Amino acid sequence: MKKDFIQQFNIKHTTIDLENPLSIGNGDFAFTCDFTGLQGFYKKYTSIPLCSMTDKIWAGSTVSLPKPYQTFIKASNQQKIQYMSDTKSPYYKPYRDDFFKFDLFKLEFLHHQQPLEMNDIHFIYQELDLYEATIETLFEYKKEKVYVKTKIPQSHCNLQIHIQTEIKDLEIRLFFLTPSSSKEGGSTETDEYRIEKDKVVRKDKYTDYSLFFQTNMERKENRFQVEPNSILLLSLDQSFTDDTDMHIYFDKAKEIDTNDEELNRRLVLSLYLMKINTLGKYPPAETGLTCNSWYGKFHLEMHLWHHLGLIRMGLYEYVLPSLNWYLTIMESSKKRAFEQGYEGLRLPKMTDYRGLDTPSNIGCFLIWQMPHLLLLLNEIYQIKKEKELLIPFFPFVSEQMKFLESFFYKKNGKYHLDSPLIPANENVESNKDTPIFELGYILYAFELFKKWVELFQLPYSLTKINDILKNAVDLPIYDNAYEAYNGCQQTYSKYNYDHPMVIALSSFIQSPLVDQKIMNHTLDKVLSSWKIDECWGWDFPMMAMTAYHLGKKDKAIELLKYPAKKNTYTKIGHNAQLNRKDLPLYLPGNGAFILAITHIFENK
Repeated sequence: MKKDFIQQFNIKHTTIDLENPLSIGNGDFAFTCDFTGLQGFYKKYTSIPLCSMTDKIWAGSTVSLPKPYQTFIKASNQQKIQYMSDTKSPYYKPYRDDFFKFDLFKLEFLHHQQPLEMNDIHFIYQELDLYEATIETLFEYKKEKVYVKTKIPQSHCNLQIHIQTEIKDLEIRLFFLTPSSSKEGGSTETDEYRIEKDKVVRKDKYTDYSLFFQTNMERKENRFQVEPNSILLLSLDQSFTDDTDMHIYFDKAKEIDTNDEELNRRLVLSLYLMKINTLGKYPPAETGLTCNSWYGKFHLEMHLWHHLGLIRMGLYEYVLPSLNWYLTIMESSKKRAFEQGYEGLRLPKMTDYRGLDTPSNIGCFLIWQMPHLLLLLNEIYQIKKEKELLIPFFPFVSEQMKFLESFFYKKNGKYHLDSPLIPANENVESNKDTPIFELGYILYAFELFKKWVELFQLPYSLTKINDILKNAVDLPIYDNAYEAYNGCQQTYSKYNYDHPMVIALSSFIQSPLVDQKIMNHTLDKVLSSWKIDECWGWDFPMMAMTAYHLGKKDKAIELLKYPAKKNTYTKIGHNAQLNRKDLPLYLPGNGAFILAITHIFENK
């Protein structure tokens, strides 16, 4: 993408805007600031908090607690199976609340050793340069101008702050909050730290890390005296290296012009937000590194929405580090499958960098995250055509396929999916028979994996996969429309909210099992009967892709811009889930939007 195309969507503030704070980052470290370029007014930002957050440092304890197991009966063999889903257990919340990302530090201006007064701040001009990933802030405080430039290089985790001002007795104060898994990532201010020459050491019951600094300012404890030309560098990795690499990311992105200003704006801002929030060493959280959601953890079923579109945009090399992480959790994932009586390996759903299960009365029952890695890798191969990129993943993906094979069982001569199983549309009970999306998605993955086995001559027996593909139960249909699960007749009455997964098999994949006429009717029924305001941010791009692949491009574009609360894109590009205070941003929505654009405008 060209520089001019990107920079036309630079974000500019000329007044105090407490709903739209600006962020910079590199995928492993992000910083969100207020209208001064720092974070002194963080208590005023009640929607999107002002965090300094990384995926390289986590808080948590190593205390071993009894796991909140519940016992269920498997449909396949009537044997007992345990999941960490007992919400009444006293250990349920402590496990959910353990190991999380948090707010690393705060920075604020002091004048005469006191915080700035908002009423004394005037003539604000603040601009986020998307192409350069810098924030420039200019304001007057008590009639004196203050200029602040804030930046995080793309190659190293350091924050660079440059200040120009003639104001006297201005300081920067560095301070810390007690780590928390809350949206804000911290609670009350803490003095549990010490300063040693050029670093701050934090060690408490939650975390242990150091923050390194370089400056040309005089320091007194945690305060830095601002001079006319001041520099403060804060580093997580002892590197203070600078770079101008953000433009390389945009330069590598496929050029797509939708000829629709709003769609272009959402695309460019989504690409920026995905870069600074999600392209790190681990799969991203739903709110990235801007703030916490879901106890500061990430969700593997969202990984495809975050990154498949970026791969299709030509940005696969930025996605690879998070894919490599899967290889580190192979043994724990094999142990999970074994303990549950299945073969191969089973991925967690909601987790942290260790890849362990987080208790949930929904998440532990999901399996639709299982084919994602195969699809992401295959999309990369379609672009790069280098077997060497895939070789390290062959054993892992093979074990995933073994699990999915073993999750099918035969009933009346047809293969069904085992239960308990909660589908991607999480409003369906766990004992229902063979949800449509999981069935079609796994069969699609089997066909894709067969091609891998043949193309790369993998040592894998396809006997069971071929038998399942030949004898799997049909996609469920009732009244000429696809249904939520096998035997369901209430999809469009009882289950007509949450994710409309009945249309998903013609969205980011095009399943050969789908009948186009029936899918047309299914989409029409969804649009006429679904509680659209209860859909999530990625549902609208998913429906748009389905409409497009059914030959309805105008309807697809209409769905991308559908005026629903959870399809809102704010001034700073966030896909806000407006009826949820815990999700002022929702990056799976941004990622799915990018993916939809690569489908709908792929031939443009």
